[in-house]
Amino acid sequence: MASVEPIKTSTIKQFEWCPVEAFIEHLKEIGDERVTATSKTSEALRAGEELHEGTFGLRVVVQEEDAGREILEKMKRERVTAINHGQYQIQGAPDDVIVDGDSVRVTDMKTTGWDSKSAYREHQLPPAAFQVRIYSWMLSHVPNITVENPKVVIKQRENGTAVDWFTEEIEYDRSETEEKIEHVLSLFETPKRLPELRPEEDWKCNNDDHWEQFVNDIALSDL
Repeated sequence: MASVEPIKTSTIKQFEWCPVEAFIEHLKEIGDERVTATSKTSEALRAGEELHEGTFGLRVVVQEEDAGREILEKMKRERVTAINHGQYQIQGAPDDVIVDGDSVRVTDMKTTGWDSKSAYREHQLPPAAFQVRIYSWMLSHVPNITVENPKVVIKQRENGTAVDWFTEEIEYDRSETEEKIEHVLSLFETPKRLPELRPEEDWKCNNDDHWEQFVNDIALSDL
């Protein structure tokens, strides 16, 4: 098996808003000694794990790369699927893959406590949209199928339960998605640039937990 570094789709998508946090999360995934491997937790994560009947865990290891129809079959069974791209192996498992003849569509579910659809679309949806685009890109490696625009199903948390709120169809283009994936992965080679990329959405990132460690122990060390 070729030497590649595994990374989760859920980590890649966090570069949409929180590149420093995502970078550190990836180091935890691969067991880098410079970070403490403690899983993130929140009400949203706990609710999501209950609805998804579990989680795939923090640590990731390289697995046999999937190819051809096996990609589709594993994703249909919500099994972790692996696609090698350059020196990385992208791993992920969407919630659902709908097959209609030769067409396939990814559907992924998110839970939230937000009550404004416009605010959710502006501040919360972009990382989720990036994630389903990555899943769709993975499916695009299956021959002789058409990958339709993926969908994100958003559920509101109410009194300990999750109820349907709205569904958003996400525009998918394979070339654009691949370019964005490559851009994110290229940032791992130049982590000192990450602070400059933090957008105004950084109020949603755990900067107090990560910033000092990033500057002192990671960005300034030899990578």
